[in-house]
Amino acid sequence: MKKITVNVRRHSISDKSTGRKDYPISKEGSELAEKEGKKIIVPEGGIQLYASPKLRAIQTANFIHHGACLTYKKMLEERGYCSYYAGEVAVKFFRNRIKKNDLLDSMAGYITKISDVKKLFDSMPLDDGVNLILNDDPEAVERAGREIREFIDYAASKSEDGSLVEGITHGAKLESGLISLLGIPVKDIAELGGAARECDHFSLELSVEESGVYKVEKALYKGQEFKVK
Repeated sequence: MKKITVNVRRHSISDKSTGRKDYPISKEGSELAEKEGKKIIVPEGGIQLYASPKLRAIQTANFIHHGACLTYKKMLEERGYCSYYAGEVAVKFFRNRIKKNDLLDSMAGYITKISDVKKLFDSMPLDDGVNLILNDDPEAVERAGREIREFIDYAASKSEDGSLVEGITHGAKLESGLISLLGIPVKDIAELGGAARECDHFSLELSVEESGVYKVEKALYKGQEFKVK
């Protein structure tokens, strides 16, 4: 039996002013992601990072990786390791910057395929937009929930005991994944504490059998603990 933690996280603050279809995160977004990375307490099993193929998700993962490395090296240096050796030790605990094989299509994509809903979603406050999806496009919620669960299945089977897995995804998709895990109908995202802002995440503590079957021991989102059926 192995124990792992999985964080499903929304990407950081985007910069849509570039005019690019696949837009990057902003300077503020890179600073926020690095700050989130610095909060990570590196577990014995190390950290694995995965991301949606969208640029904003890849960049978020890489800045989280950078922030976590900085904190980890600082901790080692405070314990008496020299800077060089601290760097060598850190390599063992961190997956390298996000590469092609770390991009998961299941974490990507606009949650809804209904063009009218998509336009409304983009023009509304975040909580209202997520509620629109929850109530007007249940197929999208079911599909997104299934895809997030596929990522969690993947993480459970591929990760070492004691590791932390970070998966970077997109708004509304994260909430759908959590709702799918909880197995409860949600019509208003306020029931779960509100929609995920940039770099928000839900966290799962998993017990994983050798067969890959896992049990969610704890689910946390916005400071609340939820029961997983």
